[in-house]
Amino acid sequence: MKILIIGATGNAGSNAIKALKAKGVKPTAAVRDIEKAKAQLGEGVDYAYFDYLDKSTYDAALEGVNKLFFIAPPPKKDPAIARELMQAVQKAGVDFVLFQSGGTSGTYKGKPLYEIEQDLKNSDANVCIIRPAWYMQNFHTWLGTTLEDDEICLPTGKAKVAYFDLKDLGIAIAEILTTDGHVGKIYSLTGSKAIDFDEVAAAIGKASSRNVQYRDMTNEGYVNKMVEKGWSAEAAKYCIWLYDRVKAGSEEEVTDDYKTIVGSEPTSFAEFAMREFGKKQAITVS
Repeated sequence: MKILIIGATGNAGSNAIKALKAKGVKPTAAVRDIEKAKAQLGEGVDYAYFDYLDKSTYDAALEGVNKLFFIAPPPKKDPAIARELMQAVQKAGVDFVLFQSGGTSGTYKGKPLYEIEQDLKNSDANVCIIRPAWYMQNFHTWLGTTLEDDEICLPTGKAKVAYFDLKDLGIAIAEILTTDGHVGKIYSLTGSKAIDFDEVAAAIGKASSRNVQYRDMTNEGYVNKMVEKGWSAEAAKYCIWLYDRVKAGSEEEVTDDYKTIVGSEPTSFAEFAMREFGKKQAITVS
């Protein structure tokens, strides 16, 4: 069985490849830079040249593929590019397609992930869709804001999020790609508990032996802070849209979908915090 992973060096894809290798499966990574991917993903992986923005690369990458995992096309998740890919997928006779959408924008009419989902639902392909909740690992990057100053500064009020571990995401993807019974399913992958940002700060603080605090911000204050940190105003304002959805409860839902797929409970935020920030590790923000 040939399993192709598009987005193999990204957050979801790299963890899926690790999980597939752990199951004794040799996946194929679809990437633009094979040598760079080899340095990241290592042995036990086949490689295929693939460029989302060059549809002439699609057919060769999809040759002989039985099952496919793909993410929305970067950088703007263009549904038109995803349609071109799916045309090539159906032409190649791929048996099963797993698409990663999103818990917030995948269900919001008019957003690119929503449009891609609708196209997949209306296609003749055997499709499964996953909608992971916000990654716990986001606190290393764009959700970290000012963790280096022992603060989490976000315009999120008392909103709650059922954060999901990227390692668990990889395990779920690997399980779906190596077992049957997932055609037509939409899985919302969440943690087992929704927590607010005060609880997040407390968990990270306890794990790292630091006094981490959450500070609610105004939308304007958040945009200004992120621009000072080098973000574009456009990117910061898009995050405001996400945070507004979160305050409306878009990421608060807790499901048993991960346990249904894998057979075990997802990682808790406290476990994640101890693993990532424990033993008084330095908190860094990229």
